[in-house]
Amino acid sequence: MIISTPNVAAGAYRYVGCYQQVFYDSYFISSYMEPNLCFRLCETPIIFIQDTVCRCSGGGIMHYDRNADDDCSIQCRKPGDSRVKTTAKCGGERTYSAYAEENFYTRHAHLLDYRIQYSSCQFWNRSDYYDTFQVKTDASSVKSPLNRLERCAATCLDRNSTTTSIAFNDDNNQCSCIIPKESNENSDRSSYLTNLVNDKCDRYCENIVGDSKVEHKFKCGSLTNRNIWAIYALNDLCPMYSVYIKELKQCMFTEKILTAECSSPSMEYVYDGNVTWDMFRKVIKKLNLTKSIVSVDFSDAVIIDSSWKCQTNITDNGIKSNISNMNYFTGNFTTNYVLSNDCLRETSYTLSSQIASNRLCIAYPINKKLRVDDFFIYVNSYNRIDRMETLCGPSWFDLNGHCYRMSNEAKTIQEAKNSCINISVFKKEISSLDSHIGLDDVDEDKNKFASEFKNFISDYLKGEIAQYTSRWQTRLGFYLLDTSKIYFSHR
Repeated sequence: MIISTPNVAAGAYRYVGCYQQVFYDSYFISSYMEPNLCFRLCETPIIFIQDTVCRCSGGGIMHYDRNADDDCSIQCRKPGDSRVKTTAKCGGERTYSAYAEENFYTRHAHLLDYRIQYSSCQFWNRSDYYDTFQVKTDASSVKSPLNRLERCAATCLDRNSTTTSIAFNDDNNQCSCIIPKESNENSDRSSYLTNLVNDKCDRYCENIVGDSKVEHKFKCGSLTNRNIWAIYALNDLCPMYSVYIKELKQCMFTEKILTAECSSPSMEYVYDGNVTWDMFRKVIKKLNLTKSIVSVDFSDAVIIDSSWKCQTNITDNGIKSNISNMNYFTGNFTTNYVLSNDCLRETSYTLSSQIASNRLCIAYPINKKLRVDDFFIYVNSYNRIDRMETLCGPSWFDLNGHCYRMSNEAKTIQEAKNSCINISVFKKEISSLDSHIGLDDVDEDKNKFASEFKNFISDYLKGEIAQYTSRWQTRLGFYLLDTSKIYFSHR
């Protein structure tokens, strides 16, 4: 038998997010499921894992229903030994952990900062309200497995990173990239376009392209009017009032405060030293706070370097003081630091000292759900994924309802057909049944059942030659060879 080496996915991969909804072409189920196995079976640049279930690509990395990473808390299994857990995550109760092959991640990592969400159905009286340019969304424009919406967004962002929306008005290989004009901010919007009810966008196009068998439609304009466009916004991770800071991996904004706390449900940013002080100063510049007074909280583990502090303190009214680290008030007040003119100075944590300062606040990402919301969703949901549980003997590998094992015995095809694996290999496994199925001196029916069950298990464990009918079975064979701890046959 000749087996060709499959074009398996590269061994290097990265975790890219926790998703509640995913697009997929096929799936596999195994109690041994983990990223290496899932990539090997799928042979696609993106995979999604939920506990024992592996789903193969199909796009969806820019889906608006991305969850917080904490919602994917199931630990993945060690390759070759399902009893050992790793630090990698394999989804949650209703979520999937997404992983991308390294080369794909390098090319499209910037897409993970955006979400595609249907925005509106618009009739364009004129086409010059927005700055627009058209791009092609065919398979050659952006590498699979991005779906059609993602292909459009990726191509638009590659051409112009300020793209805020994408638009469709026909079932073709083109879409429009939208960049709002600043000059139109005060213009009469109604003379350019009209927002219509969503039903007016009644043309639906296939989102998945290529040879995928998955059907997933999206609004792409009107069946009768080419001037009607379906608009999709490219939203980032953060609410409108905040900015995503990549260095801190947080959605941040500032508040003029009278208290020590940010407005609910946001929380105060605390400098913990995970980024350098110079990097933190660059963040302040990104937030346009270099000319402002910013209150800065430090974690207990941070030691404030003397080089961060101001040589001379500058008071809130602009008067310089030669007294280093001067407090404005005496008494038992908590020491607070503010950043002013790119350096730190101490001040007392009092109401009057906070009036003119800005506090750094962390906003919840738009897709982050409160734990209490998740609790009620889980309790009231009955659409949980069905997990196939397959009972396989020791040293057998379960996948999609079958048990596999690699034989280490050299045999001819005929010998393997007669007995794929020598029954002597299973003497211990068969004999162990005796301890679980005890014979009864009185109950003959029980003894008969025990004997028949033992014979059934004995025949069941012999196995048969695996028939390679799909490419994934070949890839499974190579995976089992790589793991070396699992042996391969079939039953």
